[in-house]
Amino acid sequence: MEKLIPTLKNLKKIGRKSIETEPYAKYMIRPISVYFTWLIVRTPLSANNVTFLQIIVGSCGAVFLAFPGGYLPLYGVILIQISYILDCVDGEVARWKKIESKSGEYLDLICHTVVVSLYMFCFGYGLWSMNFQNAVIFGAVASLCTFKIDDYAYLKVSTKNTEESNSLYESGLVKFFAFYRFPSSMNFLTISILYDYYINGQYGILSYTLLVAFCITLVLGRIVQILNSFYKLK
Repeated sequence: MEKLIPTLKNLKKIGRKSIETEPYAKYMIRPISVYFTWLIVRTPLSANNVTFLQIIVGSCGAVFLAFPGGYLPLYGVILIQISYILDCVDGEVARWKKIESKSGEYLDLICHTVVVSLYMFCFGYGLWSMNFQNAVIFGAVASLCTFKIDDYAYLKVSTKNTEESNSLYESGLVKFFAFYRFPSSMNFLTISILYDYYINGQYGILSYTLLVAFCITLVLGRIVQILNSFYKLK
């Protein structure tokens, strides 16, 4: 069989998911990520290497949110967005190089946990440093509530019962408050910071309100998931 050349057309055909359920990825990021993939498939980098790079870039962006004195939060959300591009690239690289694996999928989902939890906390810390009362507490609670996603990641890639693995994040309440899920939370974060810096030149009330909303919905969502799991065991 003739070996396919990694042209943009071939990469789009083979590298992309057969079904993309995330609208932001499908319409905004995939058209960009293919150019990154075009470059990376010409290197020895594996999909897992790209995932580790994603964690590094996303974590750096998250840490920048904790230092609002200058323009670091603006650079931070840019890096977090680039991290999400890499989140799409690693899968495209894996499918093109035919190196897809359960461990790679698991690592990718754990990466989400690391980056999301970190930007929740750093966002809160940055607001607290600007004298927004209790912001660091809201950020810490929101960050803590994201960590159960590792259980979801394990079920997602290890069980054959698709209904069971998806049930953790497919309740009606979670769908209603879907703005806090990744990548939606990343996009709301980006919008609020860009708006506040455009209007105030620093964090403002919109960012603080968003942080409080993240905290409340994450706590409520976690309580509902725990109760659902508890009653399923009976």
